[in-house]
This record gives sequence, structure tokens and C-alpha cells, in this order.
Amino acid sequence: MKIITKFTTSVREVGFGNTLAKIPNRLVSRSMRLNIDRQFDRKYGVDTSGIIYPSRLDISDTQKKTAKEYEPTPVIAVQHILKSLLIDHSQYTFVDFGSGKGRVLLLASEYPYSNVIGVELSPALHHTAEINIKIWQRLGRIKCRTVQSIRMDATEFKLPQEPLVLFFFTPFEVPIANRVVRNISADFEKNPRPIRIVYYGGRPEFLNVLAQTKFSRKEIYSHRPLAAIRHYRGYVFSSETA
Repeated sequence: MKIITKFTTSVREVGFGNTLAKIPNRLVSRSMRLNIDRQFDRKYGVDTSGIIYPSRLDISDTQKKTAKEYEPTPVIAVQHILKSLLIDHSQYTFVDFGSGKGRVLLLASEYPYSNVIGVELSPALHHTAEINIKIWQRLGRIKCRTVQSIRMDATEFKLPQEPLVLFFFTPFEVPIANRVVRNISADFEKNPRPIRIVYYGGRPEFLNVLAQTKFSRKEIYSHRPLAAIRHYRGYVFSSETA
């Protein structure tokens, strides 16, 4: 109760924003984000929340060395980023690398993309994503032509040959990212077309890997709703200079 009293007193004296500024960012962002994420799952009856570390994933020991923990992209961050992509969605296929339980797939499917595809290595996470997609279909929330989760190694995924939006939330370590980005660059050389690579996160080394594409880079998500991870930002790398 003392904490609540101090909080309400501070809000009254210095305002809500200034009060939050006094609280460590990691505590505010994490608790608010997890709360909103759980509300999302409860509201729609899906299972997209939680953190699962590589040691608990059902993948090989070798794969665990370059895997990142499963942690879904914050709902608010995904919504803001998707809204910022001013494209003709019907001309694009959306691909989420390391799609986990499929939260980004669900939110992307609410736009009229040609296709929405998730690439996930873990059989268990892939299975959960398939269940979530079926729930999303029953709720009538899907506006894209098709949405699917594919269980496979991201380095072996063959890119669709239409315009693309490629989404990354630091799904794997740099060695795997290097191989995936080399595949993207090689594919683009063979078939130049509009490609937008979206990255949400706070890993400079991952950004450096994406920069190898030589695509133009722009920050598209810099404001900080409470539910977002405050030191994370959203970027888009575009094959088009405009």
C-alpha cells in the first residue's frame, strides 16, 4: 500500500509522465508490456505470450547455440510498425523470420497482404502458431489471402518472388542472420523487386548485418508507448530509394 500511496502522491504533485520517469525503464516497460500482451491473449483466446529460452526449445543442441529465446514482439509495437508501412499490401507477401507462436502473423493477417508466412524452427512453437491461426480464422480477423506457419530452418527458406515485407525481432544470433541476409541479397540480385526488411529490436550487431543488403534505412518506430520495450526501435530497410 505504501508504494501505491507514493505513486498516487507523485502523480498528483508532478504528473503521470514525470512519475513514470522516476521508475526504472525496465520495470515499467516489462510489466506494462506483459500485462497488455496477456490481455491480448485473453481477449482472443490465443496463446502468444511467454518467454522460452533456447535450452527449453525442442531443437537440436547445435541449433540451440545460435537460437534466441522465444519472446513475442510487443503487441503495441507490432501494430504501430505495421501501420507505418504505407504500401499496397495486396502486392506484397509478408514473412516473419522466427515467427514463434505466431503473434506477428496474426496481426499482419489483418492487412490485405497477398500472403503472410511465418518461418519457425521449433516444432512446438510452430504447432502453437497453427492453432492460433485457426482461432484467428474462426474469429474472422484474417484479411490476407493466405496465412501459414512453416516449420523449417530460416537459412533454407526460399523467398517468394513477389514484393516482400520481411520481419525480424532478433530471432537468432549473428551467424544465422548473416546467412539469411546473404540469401536475401542473392535473391534480390537475381530478381530485383520491392523488398522492405523490418527490424524491431535493440541489437546494433543485428542492424549491421541487415545493412549488408545496402538497402536504404529509416527509423519508423521511435516513440515509446508504455507497453513497448523502451530501448528498442523499429527500422525499415528498403530496396527502393524513395
